[in-house]
Amino acid sequence: MTDGPCYADLRGKVALVTGAGTNIGRAIALRFAIEGCRLVICGRRAELLEETAALARARGGECAVVPADLSREADIDHLFQATLEAFGTLDVLVQNAAEMRMTLAQHVTLEQWDRSFATIARAAFLLARGAYAIMEPKREGVLLFISTVGALRAHHHGVPYDAAKAAVDGLVRNLACDYGLQGIRVNGIAPGATPPLAEGASPAPRREVPLGRNGTG
Repeated sequence: MTDGPCYADLRGKVALVTGAGTNIGRAIALRFAIEGCRLVICGRRAELLEETAALARARGGECAVVPADLSREADIDHLFQATLEAFGTLDVLVQNAAEMRMTLAQHVTLEQWDRSFATIARAAFLLARGAYAIMEPKREGVLLFISTVGALRAHHHGVPYDAAKAAVDGLVRNLACDYGLQGIRVNGIAPGATPPLAEGASPAPRREVPLGRNGTG
């Protein structure tokens, strides 16, 4: 991937990225910054969000930081309010945040199950609903949901994370049909293993992956 901008149509767009403090979410936010987007980033750990914001600004992007716990409806409402206050609109939503608890099915507690579904599946619905309210009047916008290959094929000790992501996959397919009528595009991406990678380090080899390595965030 080039270090410079590639997509002129992204310049000036307002992009909201959840789970932007680390890894995949941070990488997406920084790519948007390079493309000239105006960013709103959220996550639970304010200090990591501020690190991402500093990196985004160093790449030329405007960036608003909104700490939020997406298992709380009030936090999601505040997130959209803050987005409108900062930039007046929303063009792109990237739902990346997740509660990545993975346990043997026979050991999962109801609290773990409910927390994962609240942070992943329920939050995806609430975020989609909030984004739609902003995008529908102008009849354009993009919603992108980060899923997992585990929603398509099981991970060993993948519950409840994989189950919640599978629910998101079903939501994405339905939103694509319904929101598409209003000119709003909805897509999902199912990455494989993408662990944090130190700067300058090479991704770990993986024989079962066609490229022979883990993903990079």
